[in-house]
Amino acid sequence: NAKEIQRQLDQDAAKEEEIHKLLLLGAGESGKSTLFKQMISIYGDGFTDKQRESYRPVIRGTIILSMKEIVIHAELYLET
Repeated sequence: NAKEIQRQLDQDAAKEEEIHKLLLLGAGESGKSTLFKQMISIYGDGFTDKQRESYRPVIRGTIILSMKEIVIHAELYLET
Protein backbone atom coordinates (compact mmCIF):
# COMPACT_ATOMS: atom_id res chain seq x y z
CA ASN A 1 0.00 0.00 0.00
CA ALA A 2 2.85 2.39 0.83
CA LYS A 3 4.48 1.60 -2.52
CA GLU A 4 1.23 2.37 -4.33
CA ILE A 5 0.90 5.70 -2.51
CA GLN A 6 4.49 6.60 -3.33
CA ARG A 7 3.95 5.67 -6.98
CA GLN A 8 0.86 7.91 -7.10
CA LEU A 9 2.78 10.77 -5.48
CA ASP A 10 5.57 10.37 -8.02
CA GLN A 11 3.06 10.41 -10.90
CA ASP A 12 1.37 13.52 -9.50
CA ALA A 13 4.74 15.26 -9.12
CA ALA A 14 5.64 14.43 -12.74
CA LYS A 15 2.31 15.82 -13.97
CA GLU A 16 2.79 18.99 -11.90
CA GLU A 17 6.19 19.59 -13.53
CA GLU A 18 4.50 19.62 -16.95
CA ILE A 19 2.17 22.45 -15.94
CA HIS A 20 3.22 25.98 -16.89
CA LYS A 21 1.63 28.77 -14.92
CA LEU A 22 1.12 32.37 -15.94
CA LEU A 23 0.38 35.24 -13.59
CA LEU A 24 -1.72 37.97 -15.22
CA LEU A 25 -1.31 41.30 -13.47
CA GLY A 26 -3.40 44.38 -14.03
CA ALA A 27 -5.90 46.72 -12.51
CA GLY A 28 -9.44 45.56 -11.90
CA GLU A 29 -11.62 45.44 -15.01
CA SER A 30 -8.53 45.53 -17.26
CA GLY A 31 -9.49 42.36 -19.12
CA LYS A 32 -7.40 39.68 -17.40
CA SER A 33 -10.27 37.21 -17.10
CA THR A 34 -11.50 38.01 -20.59
CA LEU A 35 -8.05 37.36 -22.04
CA PHE A 36 -7.82 34.04 -20.20
CA LYS A 37 -11.27 32.94 -21.38
CA GLN A 38 -10.46 33.90 -24.96
CA MET A 39 -7.19 31.97 -24.87
CA ILE A 40 -9.01 28.85 -23.67
CA SER A 41 -11.74 29.15 -26.30
CA ILE A 42 -9.27 29.74 -29.13
CA TYR A 43 -6.39 27.51 -28.03
CA GLY A 44 -8.13 25.04 -25.72
CA ASP A 45 -5.92 22.21 -26.93
CA GLY A 46 -2.77 24.25 -26.37
CA PHE A 47 -0.16 25.67 -28.71
CA THR A 48 2.16 23.73 -30.96
CA ASP A 49 5.88 23.93 -30.21
CA LYS A 50 6.33 26.07 -33.33
CA GLN A 51 3.66 28.53 -32.16
CA ARG A 52 5.22 28.80 -28.71
CA GLU A 53 8.64 29.46 -30.19
CA SER A 54 7.23 32.20 -32.44
CA TYR A 55 5.50 33.97 -29.52
CA ARG A 56 8.44 33.78 -27.12
CA PRO A 57 10.37 36.86 -28.41
CA VAL A 58 7.23 38.97 -28.50
CA ILE A 59 6.28 38.06 -24.94
CA ARG A 60 9.81 38.61 -23.64
CA GLY A 61 9.99 41.98 -25.39
CA THR A 62 6.67 43.05 -23.90
CA ILE A 63 7.78 42.00 -20.42
CA ILE A 64 11.08 43.87 -20.71
CA LEU A 65 9.34 47.00 -22.04
CA SER A 66 6.82 46.89 -19.20
CA MET A 67 9.56 46.44 -16.61
CA LYS A 68 11.45 49.43 -18.02
CA GLU A 69 8.29 51.53 -17.82
CA ILE A 70 7.76 50.51 -14.20
CA VAL A 71 11.34 51.46 -13.29
CA ILE A 72 11.09 54.82 -15.08
CA HIS A 73 7.83 55.70 -13.36
CA ALA A 74 9.09 54.48 -10.00
CA GLU A 75 12.13 56.76 -10.34
CA LEU A 76 9.92 59.70 -11.33
CA TYR A 77 7.64 58.99 -8.38
CA LEU A 78 10.57 58.88 -5.95
CA GLU A 79 11.92 62.20 -7.27
CA THR A 80 8.72 64.03 -6.34
